[in-house]
Amino acid sequence: MASSLTPAPIPDDKYHFEDGDCMFLVENMEFKVHKVMFSRDPDSMFRTMFSLPQNSLPPDTIRVSDSLDDFRGLCWILYAMPADISQQSTPEADVPKLLRVVHMAHKYGLGQYEKWALHMLALQCKGSTNFATTCAEPLLENLLEQAEICGAKELHKLVINQWITRLSQKEFPAARALALGE
Repeated sequence: MASSLTPAPIPDDKYHFEDGDCMFLVENMEFKVHKVMFSRDPDSMFRTMFSLPQNSLPPDTIRVSDSLDDFRGLCWILYAMPADISQQSTPEADVPKLLRVVHMAHKYGLGQYEKWALHMLALQCKGSTNFATTCAEPLLENLLEQAEICGAKELHKLVINQWITRLSQKEFPAARALALGE
């Protein structure tokens, strides 16, 4: 007979701080972090979350339905060191991580982080090292979706132009672009 008990949560390797004053449960992973890091942005939804009771969970524990990769991306930007931040304006930028930051910052009302990540993505879609000229179609689609959701007109235009170029060069089938356009 299978046990109905859920396994004990596992502390995240990187974002589980001894002096953390808040616990997030993501899937079955514990993130013990600092409230101040999550509530620095004046419009942060976390400010409200921290004041709400969480049913049947220990105090200062919040369960969120985000993926582990997305939540780690959020933690990354909140705890990032200057060298990690400045690297995002270089050809070595981690575009998938920036996309996670945009998604999570938009979702949780972290406007300053969203604006920064959108700016970094726009930089990655310009010039001779234009990420959008070589990335896989799903990443290009994600770039377009995030630009659309966030109202990032410059990034939206850059991605659309690159998508049209790659469609005209027959790198991608038109079906996916048409479905996305719908």
